[in-house]
Order: sequence, then structure tokens, then C-alpha cells
Amino acid sequence: MKKKAQDLEQMQREQLAEIGSFLKQSREQQSLSLEELASRTLIRRSLLEAIESADLEQLPEPIYIRGLLKLYASKLGLEGEMVASQFFPIHTCVRGALPGKLRLRPSCARFTSMRFMCS
Repeated sequence: MKKKAQDLEQMQREQLAEIGSFLKQSREQQSLSLEELASRTLIRRSLLEAIESADLEQLPEPIYIRGLLKLYASKLGLEGEMVASQFFPIHTCVRGALPGKLRLRPSCARFTSMRFMCS
């Protein structure tokens, strides 16, 4: 069980690193500072920094991270819902062959590029 939790955390960290890098690049292309974005989103600068650097220890639970990502992306003029959905996608639980075991099947494909979301 501990191995699965570590694997899940690693997956979340990798997803957040990719999304955070994309959001940081988008923010910098718009010449926005973290302070300006914090003012626009009402998200503390420390949380914005944690998103951009994929520092899960400084962030709340994954469901709240999704909300932060949605707001962050929306304030940059991006499709916030689409960006947020790429972090720890909602999974469909499927009963496996073994009783009591669940397999997780991603409900959406892993993203490779988010350029199509720019307005």
C-alpha cells in the first residue's frame, strides 16, 4: 500500500511539474509577476510558487490544487478547466477480477502540449 501511495505522489509531482512549467511560461510571456498574478487570483504568492515548482509539500490536497490550477490558468486567459483536468485526472473505478480490488482507468488522455488552450 505504501508503494502505491509513493507512486501516486510521484505521478502527481510529475503532472504538476509539467503543468506548473507551462503556467509559468504563459505567465512570463504575458510579462506578469507572481505578485500581479497573486493580486488577480487572490492566491497567495507562496502557493503560486509551489505550483510552478511542483512543491506538493507546500500545497493543499489534490482536489484543491485542481481549483488553484483552474483559477491560475483562467486568469492567464487559458482554458482553466482543461488545464486543471490534467492534474490527477478524475479516474473511473473499475472492479477488477479479484474481489475487493479496484483498477483505475484514466478518464482522459495524458496531455503532451497545452498550446491549443491559448486564446
